[in-house]
Amino acid sequence: MGAEGKESKWVTLISKDGFAFVLDYNVATCTGGTIKNILASDTDSATGGGGFAEAQTQTIVLNVRASVLDVIVKYLHWYSQYALAKDWDAPDFKKSIPVELALEVLCEADFFSLV
Repeated sequence: MGAEGKESKWVTLISKDGFAFVLDYNVATCTGGTIKNILASDTDSATGGGGFAEAQTQTIVLNVRASVLDVIVKYLHWYSQYALAKDWDAPDFKKSIPVELALEVLCEADFFSLV
């Protein structure tokens, strides 16, 4: 991450219907993958940063409905808290996914490299 990005510890994810989700940078990037790559500056050789404008603004506008992005954000919080916990210590996140959103969440999880 570039010098400007390190000063901002917050990341804003904006859904296609205009809802903003503000996350701690470490939570937003805890799984690596798409969000971390988008927020990486082009000088980050270790992360393969793409030099996107989002790396400067720490804001990503996504083509994802707010209800689906809400589940993704909750998963990022869950993952950052329980990633290293033993299986029996962590609540089962899958049970918190609304059935009517399951397919969309799965597709977006693939896009965000969460699966």
